[in-house]
Amino acid sequence: MTLREALIEAVNAFVSVSRMGQRRLSTILFGSGARFDQICAGSDISTSTFERVMQWLSDNWPEGADWPTGVDRPDTTAMRAEGADAIPEAAE
Repeated sequence: MTLREALIEAVNAFVSVSRMGQRRLSTILFGSGARFDQICAGSDISTSTFERVMQWLSDNWPEGADWPTGVDRPDTTAMRAEGADAIPEAAE
């Protein structure tokens, strides 16, 4: 699966499990309601945009909904913050 395919899969899944429309989500994620359609049609995005979008989706994923199979999910921001205070097992 390419990164573009993973992003498309994650956005489509979010739309399916939430009450948010695709154009509204596209506006939140990309600042344009049409941008997701452009990406689906082959338009490119930067790595930083990809990472920011995937992080937003992970952080805002509806409770109890399954993350799409085959798509790597970033740790939520809260999980990363909790892990920053943990002592690695090897250091104990």
